[in-house]
Amino acid sequence: MFDELEQSILQQELTGRLRYVIFYYYLHEGVFQIKELIFHNNFQRLETIAGYPAQLYDPQTFFHLFSQFVGQGPHPSPLHRHLVILNGHGAGLGFFAERHNNADIRMFTAEQLSAVFQQTIGKVDVLVAISCYTQLLETGYSLKDTVELFVAPQTTMTWYGIHYAKLFALMEKRPGMDLSEMASNITGNFLLKYQEEPFSGIALTKYEDEQNPNIVALSANYLKEYEAIVGCVNELSDILITSMDDGNEELLMAVIRARRSCGELTPSRAFGFIDLSFFIEQLLKEAGPVEALQDIHQRFGMIRERCVASLHRPPGPPDLYASVLRQSVRSTNSPLFLSIFFPAFSTTAMQMAIRKIYFSDDGQLRQFRADCRWERFIRSFFNRT
Repeated sequence: MFDELEQSILQQELTGRLRYVIFYYYLHEGVFQIKELIFHNNFQRLETIAGYPAQLYDPQTFFHLFSQFVGQGPHPSPLHRHLVILNGHGAGLGFFAERHNNADIRMFTAEQLSAVFQQTIGKVDVLVAISCYTQLLETGYSLKDTVELFVAPQTTMTWYGIHYAKLFALMEKRPGMDLSEMASNITGNFLLKYQEEPFSGIALTKYEDEQNPNIVALSANYLKEYEAIVGCVNELSDILITSMDDGNEELLMAVIRARRSCGELTPSRAFGFIDLSFFIEQLLKEAGPVEALQDIHQRFGMIRERCVASLHRPPGPPDLYASVLRQSVRSTNSPLFLSIFFPAFSTTAMQMAIRKIYFSDDGQLRQFRADCRWERFIRSFFNRT
């Protein structure tokens, strides 16, 4: 995986206008290694420039990495543009996720990452997450003040990621390109990577679910639109909370049916992430001609048009996770650009760990919970059901 990333850089006609810095973390050793593209006597190579022990989940580690090896400070020159690619396990609400003590999930949260960007390099033009399930409203909203374009999967994501060679070739040729062009490059070339060597010789049936590129849904979203999305979600939350408080059983049952129609975007209903667009559409279908819901649905569709720079939907199978044991699980075949946490009716260990993070008071979702009333709706829903 890492060799392919490095070769994707070195095979380019390198102009020297772009700077490449790669951070590697060796989990079992607890050590960071930093490489940078070096030009010397008309020859280029990726050279190790530093290495030291560090704690992956300590925010100070990332403050040091970005301030020491990327620099710029919180007020960088507008001439500098930043592309950041994160490769590691995802659990929706954060990055580099791992099970901790067999019960909790430890991760570097989106709010922590946003603080690092703000205090070290100021602004990130494009953030690409090679991390499962991270195209969540909660995650993107936490990053909206420091990231312009967020490219991430709603579903699982193969370790081998995007077509780095195609992306770097475009960047070398057109470093000042519009971000929409970069978004189209990433999503448009995603499956092409797995149709070329060395991946074309690997039978996809041998992939585990999380390594199957044919079930990946990848979207590139402008995070400036997430304020408007939260506005719609707040209106929806208020309607649903008020209805449940008033004992509106008809609307409550419509919510239950709509939620059941939303297939989990994770295998075996493990996390509780659903497609937000699909839920709103299903709720309107189940609730009937409710004017307030119709208005929210219409405005949400208009915001989606502004928000999505580019989208890759999985070509199949029809059920995203259609193994023999899971064919009865209904699934959203084509995720529509953005997920949200709605943990419904199953209580897997992973879902309970996500709930613990979601409802905790330790600040992991501080800004989202302060600005969005979706969490209050979830609490009301569970109190009623």
